[in-house]
Amino acid sequence: MKITKRFSWAMGHRLTFHKGRCYNRHGHNFEMKVSVEGRVSKNGMVMDFGELKEIFNNVVDEPLDHSFMYYEKDILLPGVLEQQKLLERPEKIVIVKFETTAENISKYLFEKFNHEVIKKTLGRCKVNRVKVYETNSSEAAYYG
Repeated sequence: MKITKRFSWAMGHRLTFHKGRCYNRHGHNFEMKVSVEGRVSKNGMVMDFGELKEIFNNVVDEPLDHSFMYYEKDILLPGVLEQQKLLERPEKIVIVKFETTAENISKYLFEKFNHEVIKKTLGRCKVNRVKVYETNSSEAAYYG
């Protein structure tokens, strides 16, 4: 059995290798669909949608919503981190080990969600797919 829940958050990023507009800092209203599969519990659920929302809040909403995601090798990052020291309230920055493509973000979120789903269900369930929508017409999916 499989269930799917949709979530959204706002986040900025840039692609350091890109030859077009995505080289520039910009943001999206990202959406994602998380699909969880597993045995149905004695209560008739694969997993409570509320538990998925709880995981989203911890894994995505709190750390990523209204943040800027930087690739750790971005040449702009040292300057940004230096500027952070001048701010009364530093901006929300997330530093990752990969180019911030929709494909890589979907894999990153898959791994984070899967870890939490397995832990919460004691291994009864796992994440089957994470699909990330960068725009209404552009999406990337990671399957496990």
